[in-house]
Amino acid sequence: MLNASALKSIKDKAIVTVRRFPLPILIASVAACCLIWLIDSKERDPYFYNVIHFVLTLSLALPAFTGLCFFNERSKHPLYLQLLGQVILVILGAWYHYSIPVSFGERDAARHAILILSMHLWVAFAPFVRYREIQGFWQYNKHLFIRFLTATLYSGVLFGGLALAIFAVDQLFDVRIDEDNYARLWVLIATVFNTWFFLSDLPEDLDALDQSLDYPNGLRLFTQFVLLPLVTIYLSILYVYMFKIILSSNWPKGWVSYLVIGFSTAGILALLLVWPLQSNDRFKWIKAYVKYFFMALFPLILMLAFAIYIRVKDYGITENRYFIMVLALWLFVNAIYFLLSTVKNIKVIPMSLFFVALLSGFGSWNAFTVSKNSQSNRLLAFADQYGMLKDQKMVPLSKGMFIPDSVLVEISSITYYLISTHGIESMKPLLAQNIDSLSIESGRYDLARKIMAKLNLEYTNGFESKIDQLKRFNYACQDNTDPIDVKGYSFYKSFDFYYEGDKFSPELKIDSTRWLVLSFNVDKQILSCKLNDGAELKYDMNTLAEKLFANYSNSNYSIPQQDLTIFFESEEYKCKILFKSIEGEFLIERKIDKLNHVRMDILYFGK
Repeated sequence: MLNASALKSIKDKAIVTVRRFPLPILIASVAACCLIWLIDSKERDPYFYNVIHFVLTLSLALPAFTGLCFFNERSKHPLYLQLLGQVILVILGAWYHYSIPVSFGERDAARHAILILSMHLWVAFAPFVRYREIQGFWQYNKHLFIRFLTATLYSGVLFGGLALAIFAVDQLFDVRIDEDNYARLWVLIATVFNTWFFLSDLPEDLDALDQSLDYPNGLRLFTQFVLLPLVTIYLSILYVYMFKIILSSNWPKGWVSYLVIGFSTAGILALLLVWPLQSNDRFKWIKAYVKYFFMALFPLILMLAFAIYIRVKDYGITENRYFIMVLALWLFVNAIYFLLSTVKNIKVIPMSLFFVALLSGFGSWNAFTVSKNSQSNRLLAFADQYGMLKDQKMVPLSKGMFIPDSVLVEISSITYYLISTHGIESMKPLLAQNIDSLSIESGRYDLARKIMAKLNLEYTNGFESKIDQLKRFNYACQDNTDPIDVKGYSFYKSFDFYYEGDKFSPELKIDSTRWLVLSFNVDKQILSCKLNDGAELKYDMNTLAEKLFANYSNSNYSIPQQDLTIFFESEEYKCKILFKSIEGEFLIERKIDKLNHVRMDILYFGK
């Protein structure tokens, strides 16, 4: 149990932390309030997405201001300069908040992830921007690393314990506790408590860290007997694979890039973790490890560059390939530095990665602009090759012209990539036809198919044959936030289920003596509706499927609700079924082979 002295110590520590890091604590608290508001509003409020954008901005502001606090502590600049730095960060945060698009897509998420990485790297070197204290830099980051692990452990245990206590009260005392309370509890612990606890025990005398020789023995054991053996295994696999490529004259596989990056990351992490020990005579092997590790990197970087070159030559640049190319160049430069430099300042690693991350996310050379231009140029090149280019705009394929399936796969892939990553706006400058009437709300695949259809092309993916693609069907009702009209009906229920074997029988309970049962005959594709043991009403699902295929091919995500509605009616009751989505497979003759997934609303009225 905590006594009065322990409680006072905790209170004093908390107050000192607030005084030392007022803005990070404030940002974490505001973020917690915003997240709880989002949990409560559930997209009903018109400001819902504005608040999400604000939370995204706060997720950058928290590490940015934390790093600034450390920078100001070490630099001891006058108060007006410290305030100026804070004002600059506020202005940058406001600019970022208002630059976030309403439709936060994959490109925006990737850019935000780059900024998150950059801000955390900033925290890693902020107090040592103007100092070349390698030992102090290492000690500082050791404290950050250990404190992060400790805060994560404490936060997880605290949440688990409190959540279990809430659950126990709910179950034992029959108290109805809103399930959202678990989410609110997690938000408070993950933001306010975690941040406060993390910052509460970080070193205050940063100047003294360079004289500290403290090194946790557990860290050495982990690095020496876990991390380094893993690096050795990675290295062996990669070198065996490299020799296999040389002997067989086969191109390296694209995924080898990720393996090289993984090996390099693990190796550099191991290098950083054991760095201070190289001055100890017992661990002279560490200097050799540093030297031979970076020497071993060069052949792997060449293999990485070769693998990326092949992918880029064949398929152009995408964001993933761009980042791998940048990381390969970063690894090469760092390897040269640590082999040739006499200083070997490990601060170079996070600082250089910080600038590389920022440069790859912003500017005319950023990953997103370069990737979009590369894929757009590939699309125009295909169009030119098959007579579909006029005034640098794509026009429909002329009758009698044939495009091989392999090229259709490429065009389909590029079209989908541009839509999903860069939005429909990225396609408009490439097309002679007007596509303003098309909307991304209909679904990315559906939108790509519609654009391909305007060019007299058939959307084709490379993962399955045309026959397999035509067998699959997926129909969905267009997004509609309007309330369902239940006039004339007394009961309503939604169902969302997957087909398992021969079990396909949703049931709507009317009262204690009556229930409505739907059942599906998997052999004849007949949907039946029966009230208790009364007469069975039947509907042939092939009737609906044939109508949908005739009007919408084998896939569409924006079908009007009336085209996905069927009725059952007898002397006892009437029933309306509103299908929200139907997914399954056709037979060759366009009859349903099987249903895989169905979402629907059932409306019932007893006469």
